[in-house]
Amino acid sequence: MFQKRLQKPAALVQLEALHRRLPPHHPAYAAIQEEYHSAAAGYYGEKSLTRVLERFAGKAHIFQNIRLPVRHEHTQIDALLLLPDAAIIIEVKHWRGELQLSSLYGPVHRRYDGHDEHFPSPLLQVEDQAAQFAEWRAGHGLADIPIHTLIVFSHRESFLHPLPEHTDARNRIITRNALSRELRSLTAGSTNFAYDIARLLHHLHADDYPAAANYTAFHNISRNDITPGVQCPDCQKQGMQRVRESWQCAQCGLRKKSAHAAALADYKAIFGHHITNREARDFLQISSRHTCRRLLQPLAQSPPPRDKRGMYLFKT
Repeated sequence: MFQKRLQKPAALVQLEALHRRLPPHHPAYAAIQEEYHSAAAGYYGEKSLTRVLERFAGKAHIFQNIRLPVRHEHTQIDALLLLPDAAIIIEVKHWRGELQLSSLYGPVHRRYDGHDEHFPSPLLQVEDQAAQFAEWRAGHGLADIPIHTLIVFSHRESFLHPLPEHTDARNRIITRNALSRELRSLTAGSTNFAYDIARLLHHLHADDYPAAANYTAFHNISRNDITPGVQCPDCQKQGMQRVRESWQCAQCGLRKKSAHAAALADYKAIFGHHITNREARDFLQISSRHTCRRLLQPLAQSPPPRDKRGMYLFKT
């Protein structure tokens, strides 16, 4: 069964909002775009495997995107499957193009769109994750179990050149289409757990600690740097106008009553869970404090009566 399903990381939600609202002339624009595309590729690569993993939910306890403390650092695992007699760690690479390993533990050479790139060995990466997972288990006094590792190139436009001289690597470094075959082979063993699975699950849930990246603070992005306004969900034009209790796009003519909700979600992702009526008016580009209060009420908790700042708290 799924113990933890993949959810969009808060860091990616913030990067998506910054991707929409940081103007191209900002000094951090290029860095934000690069970080956004990298984080989005990782997330959608992991998401593309969910349907395959669902087929094995009756044979394994499955965690997606779990991050565990080991010594003074953390190890992040894209997918962890706990079987009755072993564990499987899956590292996902959402890379497109022709992919070739020069050697078993050598870098990956990628050719795409006429460009050549080299990436560090994913096999070394996933084996390091397996070693850290074993160390984490030992730190909790949990039983040692065999660990299988898989590297999955998840993009549909990836072409993986085979490694005929490495039979084992051929089964461990695969594309998404081969994942079901490998999981069927690895999950064909015993159905009786040979270790205390309940205790292991307890510690996994207790120790899972998502990464907390704040790109707004890291890049010194202020409210004045961010493009305000309500974005049209159809044509993506910023600056929908408030017309007769709705929002209207001057470019494509779309009218939508709830268009402000996405704008406030961007504000929350970029600047945090608190907002004042004045800040909301400035961001939504409306003048009426009473209209703004009505728009905020379904989305945020009203300020306490004695709160002179008038600070609303966004609902989760």
